[in-house]
Amino acid sequence: MERCYHNPRNTDDVELRDRRKSLPVECPNCGAANPDTALYCRNCGQLMEPPELFEQPDA
Repeated sequence: MERCYHNPRNTDDVELRDRRKSLPVECPNCGAANPDTALYCRNCGQLMEPPELFEQPDA
């Protein structure tokens, strides 16, 4: 029977790379830097608004 080994470092490396790629997002309420995946500000608890992916043209 073949053994399958799980190396937890592999998944940690991927998560670390992803964290390094993400840029901090500024809280609209207090201006604190938060990870781009944050739903709420780590500093003040304000709901983080999702970034706009496309600029809306002026009407």
